[in-house]
Amino acid sequence: MLSFGFVICCLHAFHLVVSSNLNSSTTNVVTFEFTQSTYVATILENTRRKVYVQPTSKMGIYLSPDLKGHVRYRIISGDAEGFFKAESVVVGNFAYLRIHTKSLLDLSLNRESNAEFELVVRASVREIKRETAARVLVKVTDENDLAPIFQPDHYSAVVNELLEPFSVVVKVHATDADEGLNGEVYYNLKEASSFFAVHHVTGVLSSVRPLRSLAGR
Repeated sequence: MLSFGFVICCLHAFHLVVSSNLNSSTTNVVTFEFTQSTYVATILENTRRKVYVQPTSKMGIYLSPDLKGHVRYRIISGDAEGFFKAESVVVGNFAYLRIHTKSLLDLSLNRESNAEFELVVRASVREIKRETAARVLVKVTDENDLAPIFQPDHYSAVVNELLEPFSVVVKVHATDADEGLNGEVYYNLKEASSFFAVHHVTGVLSSVRPLRSLAGR
């Protein structure tokens, strides 16, 4: 009985030592992660030098009291053209992720050629060798910078002098690569005519009066 009791005491003591070590290692873990795995932000097209994207939510990392070191942000993929730069701005216990176009950028953002950038941003603290990453979807918003294009670029029609008023002569069509309201096309005659009119939405050119007086001109 004495021998059996001694074995139990030894096992119990060993259990206490292991538990103590586990609790100690758990306490030393420093939380280091973005508030979200994916963020969404917007920026106006034709933007050039050092303009910040506008996020829909706060981007960055909460700083643990045990975190020792400076948080650095870097874009590691999704920006092959080199438009953007990431920076860290610490306010209180939060390291804000801010993304802007580069200061020396000679090119401008064009929504028609690239409407969205899927950036992957890495956050790191060199002093404690910790890092994490998140995605930032940067959507380029439209600016009304493109003129409508006729397809085809010219039209021709032959009409009879006996054509009744309000008869269809020809229908024209144009497209605009801009987005939303900026991409809507409306038609009008560059020079006013007393014989013809164009529907401002459909592009249908019609006669509005008898054409007999035009015969022979």
